[in-house]
Amino acid sequence: MIKKEISELGAFIRRLRFENNESGGDMAAKLGVTRSYISLIEGKQPLNRKMAVKIIQCYNLSGQVKQDFIDIVTMDIVKRFWEG
Repeated sequence: MIKKEISELGAFIRRLRFENNESGGDMAAKLGVTRSYISLIEGKQPLNRKMAVKIIQCYNLSGQVKQDFIDIVTMDIVKRFWEG
């Protein structure tokens, strides 16, 4: 079996999906994207600001969970900047 490398952001998205008892297709439909895009962001695909905001809104992220998500997205952006 091939093990897919997953980022901290990807792990957060996957955990969010599991906590809401959703398949990748369910999450994709909720966010208005394709199932393959969900798979990509659960891997290593970066999020843009628009999608990050949409996730916060669609999943009613608030308090510490919202802050954790923002921190993870921010660190992902910084990491990609320095990796070139």
